[in-house]
Amino acid sequence: MKIRLQKKQLLTVYCYLREAERSLHFLMNPARSWDEFLAYYDDDKIRAIRQLSDRLLDNFPETVLNGKIAAPPSTPKPGFFRVVFGPWLNNWKKSWNLPVESVVFPGRCLSALVALLEKGAKPSAESLFQLRLAFSDAERRLEFACYGLKELDVAQHIAHFDQPDTQSALSIPQFLQKVA
Repeated sequence: MKIRLQKKQLLTVYCYLREAERSLHFLMNPARSWDEFLAYYDDDKIRAIRQLSDRLLDNFPETVLNGKIAAPPSTPKPGFFRVVFGPWLNNWKKSWNLPVESVVFPGRCLSALVALLEKGAKPSAESLFQLRLAFSDAERRLEFACYGLKELDVAQHIAHFDQPDTQSALSIPQFLQKVA
């Protein structure tokens, strides 16, 4: 079964995954405060993530959503034709047909982030690391499916928690408005 995502939907999912993955990366530094992380993820940001997660997980029977946040068995890598023609073709495409797990898995990751933020207590370093790996895998799935899409390169530099001052970055709404 495949799910069709429009370009803006796909970029929105990717941006929230990227922001969370980079934020979790910086939070794993012992010098970073859990309270600062919670302050970065304010109520509006949490609400936006929850809505996106709900949209991604909406129309799936419980059997598809059964179990942990475990990644699907393997991350499909782009083949020869996707590598050669992807940069040209994907920049003209308006939508992509993705396998169900490539839509459900990011939804689960975002849902896990919301649960983590609502819990309030800082999880173990191992839990943060595992969640960061899950976000990274979800990002890769979208990158491989849309190999060569120029906007994904720009989204690599989306703003995140503890963003170094030396890096210029766009917020997710700014980025989405720019590519719309």
